[in-house]
Amino acid sequence: MNTERDLIDTSIPMEALSIRIQGLRLEEQTPRVVKAIKRIGFVQLRYQGFSVRRSAEIIGISTQTGYNWQSAWNECGMESVFPRYSGGRESRMTEEQRRALREAVSRGRMSTAEARDWLMDAYGLDYSMKQVHIILGGLGLRHVPVGRLPEPPEADPGRSPRMRWF
Repeated sequence: MNTERDLIDTSIPMEALSIRIQGLRLEEQTPRVVKAIKRIGFVQLRYQGFSVRRSAEIIGISTQTGYNWQSAWNECGMESVFPRYSGGRESRMTEEQRRALREAVSRGRMSTAEARDWLMDAYGLDYSMKQVHIILGGLGLRHVPVGRLPEPPEADPGRSPRMRWF
């Protein structure tokens, strides 16, 4: 049963898709370029007769995302393969501050609350606990129960969190 939502616009030849992917592979592999290659790969699978569900599975996206990409392709063609976002809001933390935070947390094996306090004291940056958790994870630090740390932290009667970053 071919409904309109299952059909893909094949007005651009398959060879043009292959040439575009080859050109993109020669460019600097920014996240935007990598995503464009992935989207064109999805379109190629659809051209070859794979269902939206199967194409999405092969590419590693949800079926709904597959339908969204196909709909965008049908409306805008090759322009649709490039994500339309500008990268989000600029971080309030500089790279130097990130390095200092990573070093301080690694050295002191801080809890999330201690890292949050350190950021406020050192730089006047007020982040939520959730955001500090995300930042620390993004810095490649690990969050583990105190009992599983390679070396136990110094006893601090004022603060004894169950989890520490290192």
